[in-house]
Amino acid sequence: PSFCYYKRWGVKKKTGQGHKPVIPLRFSKSGNPEVEKWYATHFIDSKRIAELKTQQQSNIDQAQ
Repeated sequence: PSFCYYKRWGVKKKTGQGHKPVIPLRFSKSGNPEVEKWYATHFIDSKRIAELKTQQQSNIDQAQ
């Protein structure tokens, strides 16, 4: 699993100068940290990635 930190961007202070602290995005109404962690976790199929890499390499070899 791979954790991805999602945050708000483009936030400025009311005075228009400087930046506010980073604000994490919230995926659930409750804001439960465990639920938020699961929403931000990506699961990768390593076998599928390996297949795609070999397929891409064979396509490159055929093009040459």
